[in-house]
Amino acid sequence: LPSDFIKVNYDTGNSSCFGYNIEEEFEAYGDRITDIHIKDRKMGGESVELGNGDFDFEMGVKAIQNINYEGLIILQAYRNDEGIEIFDKQYKFF
Repeated sequence: LPSDFIKVNYDTGNSSCFGYNIEEEFEAYGDRITDIHIKDRKMGGESVELGNGDFDFEMGVKAIQNINYEGLIILQAYRNDEGIEIFDKQYKFF
């Protein structure tokens, strides 16, 4: 990218939905990531409960650690009529 002022908001669900590889993404622009949204999605699909989609959380956590990330991590997880219960379940999963 031509400017150091261009930064990245990384979204785990969007990347997994489109079939991107987190290791390749972080290698390409990991130093520009300012915040990370944690969610899960099926390839080509909607958001699902964390752990039920196509995002590889084990690989994701390793990739985040490998770039020594110190920014915000935002739990932007799946929600439904269960309210706080579904959020609490996903928080514990993450």
